[in-house]
Amino acid sequence: MSFIASLAPLLGNRTNSLTITLSRSATGALTALVLPKIDLDESIEADPRVPPLKAALSNALVVELPDADPDAVFAAILTRASAARSTAEDTLNGYIASIEKAKADAKAAEDEKRAKAAEKGKATPAKGAKPTKPAAAPVDSDDSDDDEGEDDAPAATPAPPAAASTPAAAAPQPVGDLLSGIL
Repeated sequence: MSFIASLAPLLGNRTNSLTITLSRSATGALTALVLPKIDLDESIEADPRVPPLKAALSNALVVELPDADPDAVFAAILTRASAARSTAEDTLNGYIASIEKAKADAKAAEDEKRAKAAEKGKATPAKGAKPTKPAAAPVDSDDSDDDEGEDDAPAATPAPPAAASTPAAAAPQPVGDLLSGIL
């Protein structure tokens, strides 16, 4: 297996980048340090289930490479590390999918609520209902001729729209079993 092919599984679909540092100790041994970097949206990281998995998937991998065939040893260790990370990454992907679905459901419910409110506003009066009188024109309260028909009082500001309601966050689930194979 080539060096790049052994690194590719570590990237997964949530790891944005890998930093690899090779160093030689005073004894002459090679050491490889592999640092995965995972960037997630703040709204996703707010879920209490996500940070432990992100931390586990962001752990550094330090490998002492032997003098004999360091490439094969490094590739084998990267393959094992990828397998150990896959369960945690699958779980993280599941959590992210459920968070995104909850956001989409909340947005759809809010859009539906707004559509119903708009329909109510456009409803025609029922048969036999009396039409309402138009509102009276504003009166000039300052009695000066400079602003005909206008008040010097500040205009009322409309209330901001109600914040979208979001479904309650799902209860955190233990992730210790998932992390035990990685840490």
